[in-house]
Amino acid sequence: MRLVEGGQSIPAAARTLGLVEQTLFNWVKAKREGKLSGADSKA
Repeated sequence: MRLVEGGQSIPAAARTLGLVEQTLFNWVKAKREGKLSGADSKA
């Protein structure tokens, strides 16, 4: 997520992380919509 927020494309970030592009796209979309909580969120 931070790679994409830092300006890297989703395909490039997905390759770096060993993820399927669609998975990373879904995570980025959910985060932008405020629907994703993660390790860096305050619970």
